[in-house]
Amino acid sequence: MRKRNANTQWVAGQLARIAGCRPREVGYAGLKDRRAIAVQWFSVPQPRAPVAWSAVREADFEVLEAHPHTRKLPRGALAGNRFTVRLGTRRGEGARLAADLEARLADVARRGVPNYFGPQRFGLDGANLARASEGLRRLGPRERGFVLSAARSALFNAVLAARVGEGSWEHLEPGDLAILDGRGSFFPVDRAVDETLSDRCRRLEVHPTGPMWGKGTPATGQCSSAFTSRAAALRPRCCGS
Repeated sequence: MRKRNANTQWVAGQLARIAGCRPREVGYAGLKDRRAIAVQWFSVPQPRAPVAWSAVREADFEVLEAHPHTRKLPRGALAGNRFTVRLGTRRGEGARLAADLEARLADVARRGVPNYFGPQRFGLDGANLARASEGLRRLGPRERGFVLSAARSALFNAVLAARVGEGSWEHLEPGDLAILDGRGSFFPVDRAVDETLSDRCRRLEVHPTGPMWGKGTPATGQCSSAFTSRAAALRPRCCGS
C-alpha cells in the first residue's frame, strides 16, 4: 500500500470495508507517519467476494502489489524502515545548509544521537499523554495501549533529557543496561566502567539504554534511584497531581 496524509489505522479500516471484514482482522507490522508518503504491507483475510486489489486506488491510498499468503501480518514483523527526507531552502542558502548538514551528519556518525520518542508517539497536541491522567479503566484495549505507550515514552524522554543535560547520555554508568549494537542483546553494567568498556562505547559497539517501565529487567544502583526520582518529577503530567 502507498498512503498519503493518512494514518495506518484509518487505512486498515478502509481495507476492512473493501474486504468486508472487521478492522481488527487487518494486519500490519507497525504504524507509519500520517504526514508522509508511506509504503507498507497490510494483510487482509480472503474476502467472500473477489476483490480486484490491483485496481484499488483512492485519494489517500492505493494498492501497489497484492499476493496470497497463509498468515496474518503480526505487529513488529519488520525487517527495517527506510526514509527519504526532502529539505527545501531559500535561494542562496543551499551551499551553507549543505555544509552545515555535512558537519552535523559527521557528528552523528561519530557520537550517535539521543534517541528520543517523537511527538507522534503522544498523539495530536499530546492528547495521549493527557489521557493518562483520566484513568485507564474507561478505555478500550487499543486506546489503553496508546495511552500507556505515551506515558512510558514520556518517562523515557525525561530520563534521556536529564542525561543529555548532565552530559552522560553517550557514556555508560554503573547500573545501566547496555545493548550490543545491531544485535539487541543486553547486559548489566554492575560495576565501575573500565576503559575497555568505555572504549567500546566510544566506538558505538555498545550503547546505554533508558527505562521503559513495565515487565523486564529493572535498573540497579545509581541508575535505579535516578530513574525513580525523574519518574516522580513527571508524575503530575502523566497521572494527575
